[in-house]
Amino acid sequence: MAHIDENHDILTYLKATSHTIDGIAWIITCIASLVCLIDVYFGFNFIPLRDINNQSKAILLLLFTPILVFFILVRLRQLPLGSARIAIFIRAILCIFTFIFINF
Repeated sequence: MAHIDENHDILTYLKATSHTIDGIAWIITCIASLVCLIDVYFGFNFIPLRDINNQSKAILLLLFTPILVFFILVRLRQLPLGSARIAIFIRAILCIFTFIFINF
């Protein structure tokens, strides 16, 4: 696994992120956001989102949630706690809870 450093270019950073537990949690939130977005866009309404009555707001939230979660993940990696072994799981849980908190 490559060392994750914020001085890398974005493609190298994303590749290194995809090999960590918190990076996988971020990818899961991206996929979940895409599934929810398809659900809202086509009007299936199987997923009980917070702003399901306001379709444009729900779509906007679902589009920007993965970007926001990625920025939170990057900022959490810069904390002094970032090198601890348990910090990876804390960041993964925070990624998933941020997605749930924003959209549900």
